Amino acid sequence: MRAAALFAALALAAMSMSPPQPAQAQTKVRIGKPQAGAFQFVPVDVGLEVGIFQKHGLDVESSDFGGGPRVQQALTAGALDLAIGSGPELAMIVKGAPETAVAALADAPYAVVLAVLNDGPKTIADLKGKKISVSNRGGLTYWLAQELSRRQGWGSEGFAITPLGATTAQTAALKTKQIDGMIVEVNAGYRLEEDGKAFTYISDHEPALGIDMTTVEPEWVSGYGLAFGADALFHDAQYTEEEYPGRVGWGHSSIAQTVTFAQIAKVRRLFMFHHDPLHSDAKLEAMLVRARELWGEDGESVVLSHEGMEIEVSSAAATVPRVASGPPGGGARRTD
Repeated sequence: MRAAALFAALALAAMSMSPPQPAQAQTKVRIGKPQAGAFQFVPVDVGLEVGIFQKHGLDVESSDFGGGPRVQQALTAGALDLAIGSGPELAMIVKGAPETAVAALADAPYAVVLAVLNDGPKTIADLKGKKISVSNRGGLTYWLAQELSRRQGWGSEGFAITPLGATTAQTAALKTKQIDGMIVEVNAGYRLEEDGKAFTYISDHEPALGIDMTTVEPEWVSGYGLAFGADALFHDAQYTEEEYPGRVGWGHSSIAQTVTFAQIAKVRRLFMFHHDPLHSDAKLEAMLVRARELWGEDGESVVLSHEGMEIEVSSAAATVPRVASGPPGGGARRTD
């Protein structure tokens, strides 16, 4: 059986930068992804959209599956040539899967959040015994659910872990109250709307990469449609204007870019978050001052987010009237 590899975004980037090859017969390549729309898998979509693969003689067929284990099944069955996966899936090789793993170094899987309904559990302690959905048994989200349970001292089965496949299916189950929460990837943006109010969350976002946001049509700005007209926007604001030039392409924004993006999208209030862990509280406060200066009139519309913050979105006043003035206990403001 043909050996398969876990596909790394770095490989795509290297391919996109190399010179185009002479015209030749297209080579068929079948790529599998655990979920549609997740940020880590975007390079495949971009490569298809702008024709990078085609320029290099590759006829790429991309398929989305409801979780990493299903991708592994397709690999083992010979239905895929390449796949994108996560750490837990490397264990499949130990179990005899006919694959070659290409591992990209990564930090802790911070890009996962437990989402609950407004009238559902409010704290981790409230989740004991509740039904929590994941993509698939044996995948990253399944492992994270077990690990969260273990860290609470409940063993690996403190939740009723429920594999439901695609994020869309999990969201539907959450809305209909068939589950109490779900573990999902949040590097992509989210927009929540209810009773004429809109809340948008966009992490790990660099909308100014490769463009001047002030001169292109707004529709060409990444995330514009998601954020447009939001009453509250939580957006990546990791770097100062001086730091950003040395970090272009790292997937994060400077405070100036964040303010520009928010104003182009006509949001009513901007919450700066995804703070750099090397920045002190004093540094973050200085960045807030600068962001409000850039915002101009009504600079108080820009807020520095912090751990434990609670907001109440009000469409009538187009503001967020209830915002904690500082983190509980006077601790650090960092919110990664």
